[in-house]
Amino acid sequence: MRTDLRRRRFLWLTCGGAGGAVLVACSGEPPPGDGEDDGDDVDAAIAADVDAAPAGGADASPASPDAAACTMTVTLHDVYAMALYFDGGLGPRTGTIRVADVAAGVALPKDFWHGHGGQLHRYTVLPEHFAALKRRERVMLQTTEVEGHRHMLFIDPVDPQWRVEGAPPETIPAC
Repeated sequence: MRTDLRRRRFLWLTCGGAGGAVLVACSGEPPPGDGEDDGDDVDAAIAADVDAAPAGGADASPASPDAAACTMTVTLHDVYAMALYFDGGLGPRTGTIRVADVAAGVALPKDFWHGHGGQLHRYTVLPEHFAALKRRERVMLQTTEVEGHRHMLFIDPVDPQWRVEGAPPETIPAC
């Protein structure tokens, strides 16, 4: 309960800086504090506000800060994960990252085969990678080691040259 109160207080205090508030609010975590107690007067005011909430709790209200925090969207395309050679050259495509995968945000193990007697390099796109893709940031990953080497990969959600051919734009929640 106390974490919910701190989160609501944070959202209430930062709504003036809408862009930053939404980005931090979408993380689902309260901001790091300065280590000092904020005082019971603020907690009491928040508790009074929560007590005045409709039956079912503040989260059940469509006007609650939690309900409004995820109204931002992002438009993405299915893209290829691309291998980079350590000499700086561009390697092969190493799998498709679908917009549905980004929206789900769940760890996604992938295989990358390029000829090692059937032994595969592997990599996993993690929830934090999907969050970065929603922010339209390039993600860098490394594969597992096979025959004494690894590969560096990137996923670029912005540059059209990495889009899957014919992939339509899809709009998903940004948080």
